[in-house]
Amino acid sequence: WNTDGSSFGDNVPGEIWIGKADDSGNHISEEDGHAFTSRPSGFRFHYKYNSLNNETFVVTLVIKDASGNEIARIDKTDGRAATSWSLMELPIVYSDSKSKAASIYMSFKSCAGGDISMNKSIELAGVQQKAHIGSVLRIDNIELTY
Repeated sequence: WNTDGSSFGDNVPGEIWIGKADDSGNHISEEDGHAFTSRPSGFRFHYKYNSLNNETFVVTLVIKDASGNEIARIDKTDGRAATSWSLMELPIVYSDSKSKAASIYMSFKSCAGGDISMNKSIELAGVQQKAHIGSVLRIDNIELTY
């Protein structure tokens, strides 16, 4: 987001992920997840989502084996608005039942589309703030279930 009265640079969705980034903070790729040797059966988290113009949020989870082959993937691109904390539970389905997990990549993105809506007022920490800001995704209690 940009402060009120000035907007510069490209508008991009906010994103948080488990993986690697370059020196500018850009994440490199799904191949650069973290070491992870478990095979969970599900993934859940609580979220609030203030959506502008019916935008949707994105959740991605990828588990790979030691050779870098994808053995499980979740791509949820239709996360809907929720004004109170809501639970989202997603099953993890494995395409390969034999390979052992070696890495995990996880990402939450505040907007699925490339054309991001902007507004000049938003509630942050209980106070209305003026800013050039888009849809806001809040996440908490991220869990892998077994």
